[in-house]
Amino acid sequence: EIMDKHPSLGRLKYSEKRGDGFVKSVITLSSTDRRQSPRTEILGTGRGRTKSLAQRAAAEGAIAALKERGFVKKLPPEYREFARASRASRA
Repeated sequence: EIMDKHPSLGRLKYSEKRGDGFVKSVITLSSTDRRQSPRTEILGTGRGRTKSLAQRAAAEGAIAALKERGFVKKLPPEYREFARASRASRA
């Protein structure tokens, strides 16, 4: 969803390699800025027994890397209201 809101960031690509009973997932970001030469960087990596676990770990790293750059997913108003109601009921 972050990439949908900020298409200027570029394209994300997942890639996986299997070996030693684990799957390694890598998320790369390819820039699409026409003013600069194309570049690719690793946003996140993950390792797990299954592809989905490896991708989840890689996604967490990518989200953290994007957050450090100031790109964050905004919470929907419905979730904020739910969280507020949940906190109020515990008090």
